[in-house]
Amino acid sequence: MIHPRIPTLPEEVLANIAAQKARAQDTVPQTIHVVLAIDETYAPHAAVTIASALDHAGHPERLNFHILEDGSLSDTTRKNLSTTARNQLIFLPVNTEALTELPLNRAYISRATYYRLAMHKALPKAIQKIIYIDSDTVVTDALEHLWSTPLNGYPIGACPDEGGLTQSARLGLPSEHLYFNAGVAIFDLDAIRAMDFETALATAYETHKERITLQDQDLLNLVFCGQTQSLPLRWNAGTRLYLPSEVEAAYTPEEALEAANAPGILHFTDRRKPWMLKDLNPLGHLYWTYRNQTPWAETALQTAIRRLKKALRHRLSSSQKAIDADIVARAKYDSDALP
Repeated sequence: MIHPRIPTLPEEVLANIAAQKARAQDTVPQTIHVVLAIDETYAPHAAVTIASALDHAGHPERLNFHILEDGSLSDTTRKNLSTTARNQLIFLPVNTEALTELPLNRAYISRATYYRLAMHKALPKAIQKIIYIDSDTVVTDALEHLWSTPLNGYPIGACPDEGGLTQSARLGLPSEHLYFNAGVAIFDLDAIRAMDFETALATAYETHKERITLQDQDLLNLVFCGQTQSLPLRWNAGTRLYLPSEVEAAYTPEEALEAANAPGILHFTDRRKPWMLKDLNPLGHLYWTYRNQTPWAETALQTAIRRLKKALRHRLSSSQKAIDADIVARAKYDSDALP
């Protein structure tokens, strides 16, 4: 069954994002620790996450970025990321030996996705809490709001997944557990350090390895089943909020509409990313807005060529035509509904 896209207008979403940015200065100053896990391939995309987080922060000087990596990042990449982060960044090496047996079953995701499973050891013990963010994201609201969200004694806070009911059924999880998307999460590192996290991961993998397809996300849902604080969906506004979806979400239509209209973090889930020609997300251009503020910026010629290819795809792609037609129809419906 194909579920229709959430009825949003890109122009209205962009206006809401601009309003959120204008209100960021009213947030309380807080020291915030943000963790990303990358390899060389995803470094330009991590720069987009960092640049957008700084741009929307109420107090950008209080953001501290931590990059989990295996030591293979080039010196140029390290310099470029540090420049993007205004030198508010440190690189943390991860011992990857224990991760080599874990499955890699999605072509667009590398072993770096597992680095977060070692963050409680890689980060200094003085850091008690972090926000983890995947590198296929654009931050569109002040992270001070997310940082202030209480975990109510749970070791992790995360948003329900866009295919949560489908994924819970696949793993055999109880209905009361909302399968979450691990691309954005708050972790209580002290709580994780206090548990036997490695044994819990190993047990989850050995018990369910025939069912695991979404890699570390599946493992985290298995380990923290019944121990997760659900976060407002707007902090992980996935692509399927803006496109038709073939999976059953773990959130309500009301939650979806609220998140789609006023996202806190846009997460470009699934295999079609905004740096790819086949991207269909109507807000994908925000990725390029921030990438072109980093050392990985396009030249003017590259921008022109990309936009031309995108325009041609709009004319030739049946999927893109269907999405565009739906947006136009929604705009007409809103216009007709005006008094």
